[in-house]
Amino acid sequence: MPALSEIVTAWAEKHSGLGGWVGAIGSLLAILAAWLLARGEYMRTQKKAATRRKEEIDLISKVIADFEALLYPYISALWAGSQAKLVGFYAQHINDSEHHGMRDLAHIPVTQWPSLPAYVSFKRSWIPA
Repeated sequence: MPALSEIVTAWAEKHSGLGGWVGAIGSLLAILAAWLLARGEYMRTQKKAATRRKEEIDLISKVIADFEALLYPYISALWAGSQAKLVGFYAQHINDSEHHGMRDLAHIPVTQWPSLPAYVSFKRSWIPA
């Protein structure tokens, strides 16, 4: 009984175009593998950018929420007509980190915000209509 390697060699010699087909299939597999690797890297960077953008929006939302909590007593006093509470509000909160954070956000150009809706929401809360 002939060995397996002899059988495979004999079969390959009978099919003269087999080498070309194996080379073509190997080339297609190499192209497919390269494309899959490039696609995987592209998706990884897209996911990383989306995560970073979400984290930036979450941070901006937290700063805005903290600032709104700081302003709530002022707005309540304004609606109630209590001038005594309104007079010293700015002087009392001038060194609050939330106030400085909001001022910093107010001076960031629109091109540096993670999204236009985040920019518009912030501007609406910073400069009420």
